[in-house]
Amino acid sequence: MLNVSMAPLEVKNPSRPLLSQHINLTEVFPNSSRLFVGFSASTGAAVSDQYIVGWSFSPERGSLERLDISKLPQVPHPKKTPHKKLHKLFIIVLPFCLAFLVLSVFAGAYLHKMSKC
Repeated sequence: MLNVSMAPLEVKNPSRPLLSQHINLTEVFPNSSRLFVGFSASTGAAVSDQYIVGWSFSPERGSLERLDISKLPQVPHPKKTPHKKLHKLFIIVLPFCLAFLVLSVFAGAYLHKMSKC
């Protein structure tokens, strides 16, 4: 049985799991003597931080340890860097400046050629 429950640190774990599925990992991975369990998260094109500060996993039914919240690490606070806004502005403005420069060179060459005719 795979049960998935989630709760913020300050809130007690819900009594009913969000996801509950009968699954036998030895049937899914019959030739594996060792398995690794992990996480994956995505927000699409947006940038986001995902923190899992504690989790418990047990291959045996009913032997799951409760998490001691006082022993979990603190969630790191993102560093506020003033360079992020400047970097974003640079990424947006630079292509327009380069395009303007290239078009100016071509326009100047065209006007110079037309004035000689």
